[in-house]
Amino acid sequence: MNAIRAAEAPPASGRAGSGEPASAGAGDGTGALVIALEDYRAARRPDRRAAPAEHRASGRAVTATATVPLRLTRRGRVVVAAAAALLVCVLSLLAAVAAQATSRSVAGGAGGQHLTQVTVRQGDSLWSVAERADPDADTRLVVRQIIKLNGLTGDTVLAGQRLWAPRG
Repeated sequence: MNAIRAAEAPPASGRAGSGEPASAGAGDGTGALVIALEDYRAARRPDRRAAPAEHRASGRAVTATATVPLRLTRRGRVVVAAAAALLVCVLSLLAAVAAQATSRSVAGGAGGQHLTQVTVRQGDSLWSVAERADPDADTRLVVRQIIKLNGLTGDTVLAGQRLWAPRG
């Protein structure tokens, strides 16, 4: 028998599964009640998915139209907020990387500077290209500008390479 206190006393009155509690201690004076486990669970949590009475009586298949709203615990809300914040950070990082990748090329005359395109000759170094491009300026600054304008990673240049340089 499925009962909460079935080991203590068998039901003396009432029917199992009828919803009526059975008195366990009829002659011993304890007055303990035995409730069927199904009845106990039904009383605690009513079945929200149960079909209305008119549909159950007709035997037709019923689709659940009433949905139970999603309820999040505090931990669930924290996890959802953290996931949303992480998604925003990742998307903004990707947008920043994409924006930086698209702004690498410099057109002639961009930014209000006077630029010229110089072709590297055989035996030229970056220093000699900078001196030839702007002889009146400090060569160290011109070298830095050439590296920055052309996105160079070092100071090595090849013969025939075309570089943007400030015009002097």
